[in-house]
Amino acid sequence: GIRAFTMDTKTNLFFPQFLYTIHLTNKTKLGGSFVNIINQSLEAREGTTIDIFFIRKIYDSDKIQIDFSLGIFHPVLWDSKYGEWHPTYSVDFKLKKG
Repeated sequence: GIRAFTMDTKTNLFFPQFLYTIHLTNKTKLGGSFVNIINQSLEAREGTTIDIFFIRKIYDSDKIQIDFSLGIFHPVLWDSKYGEWHPTYSVDFKLKKG
């Protein structure tokens, strides 16, 4: 992937990316990623971001699934005001066909 920050002129490449999901139960998963960040000219490696999170299915029907995720993120391109690890959360909606 490629990302350009709006407040900075840097553009970075995201390669390689290792994404994982471990199904712990029918409603609970552990997921995350390890992503190598390289500058666009391929001259310097910026570091590896790490993302770890728990996903809990909170609603499931024939038409929609809702998950809640709680995790931590280790950034390399910016400093978190929380220290080395930045807390994260999300509510994910998945619409199903049928």
